[in-house]
Amino acid sequence: MLLLLANVLFLLGAIPSVLFALPKRNVRGESMMGVHLITGTTALLQVAGLLAAMAAGSFAAIDARWFVVLALLPGYLLTMTALPILSIGKGRGPVLMTIATVLVAGGGVVAVNAAAALPHALALAGGVVVGAGAIGGYLGVLCLWLEHVRGRARARAHVGERQAEFETRQSAFQRGEYAKLPAEPELWQLLQFVRSLAKDVRDDAQARVAARPELVKELTAMLESKSSDLALDYLMHPAPLPYAALAPAVRGVLDRELAHWEKVLGRGDPGAWRGNVMKLLEVAVQVHFGGGDVVEPLRRWRAMLAKHGSLAQLVRELDRALKTKPNSTRRGA
Repeated sequence: MLLLLANVLFLLGAIPSVLFALPKRNVRGESMMGVHLITGTTALLQVAGLLAAMAAGSFAAIDARWFVVLALLPGYLLTMTALPILSIGKGRGPVLMTIATVLVAGGGVVAVNAAAALPHALALAGGVVVGAGAIGGYLGVLCLWLEHVRGRARARAHVGERQAEFETRQSAFQRGEYAKLPAEPELWQLLQFVRSLAKDVRDDAQARVAARPELVKELTAMLESKSSDLALDYLMHPAPLPYAALAPAVRGVLDRELAHWEKVLGRGDPGAWRGNVMKLLEVAVQVHFGGGDVVEPLRRWRAMLAKHGSLAQLVRELDRALKTKPNSTRRGA
């Protein structure tokens, strides 16, 4: 009775799979949507038939251990889901996939009936074909995974090449722009190049900025103006200058920007603006560490930021900074 059930289940799946694979016609891509649901169902029926055949003793008849059969069945499911799909179309590839579909399905019919009065060699051959088909399913998945890994590696390499090309072009452009500066450039002109991608430009610009005799005074003037971004960009990375002397100007920037950012963050998604407020807070914390008096405006900022849950990490970082004594070497928010 089990053997009969095994044959019924297997043939209910195998016959549609073979019929699906036989027509050699070109099929448009949109016609393939969801086709794996059909071939997957027929493959499941075949697997159910093979399980029933194992219970009927067919695989024991060819000395196949039950755990080996169970380990191979998922591979068989993959194979008989994919082969009928790969058989669609014209050309050598689909023809070979059709032959493979027929062979594996035929081998399955023989393996299912191994418990019947079949010659041992024939039953064994059927089992070998089923096993080979199952292993092919696993190998197919492995090949797909390896191709995915190679594709990601190629994509990363391509991104790296694009980035290198971009940096090379930008470095050349920045060298050209730097060479156009006057002999005695303004501070704001030099600050545009202190983070240049071209190392020679970056090093020279930083050295020329650090050597300016009135650097603190010039930075204070820039911070007190409405266009303080260049000064903040420079100061957020520790520079060899007395940060405490910048405290009055930084307090002014903090107070000036507080109302603006309170409105911006209140419009929604405050976490998206974290990087924008970080620049000002980084500079303020550096001034605090350097002994400058910016505690009160930082506390007002802390109270404003605490209203937004998505900025909780920034608030914690600010708390740690405020608890740190001045003249500390620690970095802040």
